[in-house]
Amino acid sequence: MREGIHGDVGDEPQRYHVYNQNMKKGFSLIELLVTITIFATVVSIVIFFYIQSQRLIVKEQEKGYLEDMVAINLNKIREKILKADRILEIGEKKIRFQMKSGELDSIFEIDGNVVLGERRICTDGEDSIFFLWQDPSLDDEFFMDVLDSDGNGILEGNEMMNLIILYIRYRIIRKKSSAELNTSIYLRK
Repeated sequence: MREGIHGDVGDEPQRYHVYNQNMKKGFSLIELLVTITIFATVVSIVIFFYIQSQRLIVKEQEKGYLEDMVAINLNKIREKILKADRILEIGEKKIRFQMKSGELDSIFEIDGNVVLGERRICTDGEDSIFFLWQDPSLDDEFFMDVLDSDGNGILEGNEMMNLIILYIRYRIIRKKSSAELNTSIYLRK
């Protein structure tokens, strides 16, 4: 066999083998594009779920904030009513009472705002209040347990004198979210 520049003439040229070996060491353009596309898809899915979870967290925090605000405000209303000496008037959206000091006070709703004394309770949203009252039922076991001071199972005399049950529903609406709580108070008229 005869020898040429690239080795034996009968053999394949060496340059071809070197060229072929270099091609197998790297990635083709299509392989790179497929890899980048898959990577971008996975990253976009991860980012989508991350953003959704952040929105859910913010929404739950807002709901928790509203629930806390409702509980605090309802507690203020309840304390004010319990500190009253006498209840003067009860309506669906208003209650008037006299404090031990003789001062008259009220809690009422006007134009989507609940006012306690002379101040709005909720300053960064709309709130509403609803009062419902009734005379206690003698078959109410809880009522019997609470008011039966001598433990004989019968409500009598002072135990029944001028008692009412006041139900209060308080609600706040803020940024398309709302929270509501209810409570009841046993009061002497």
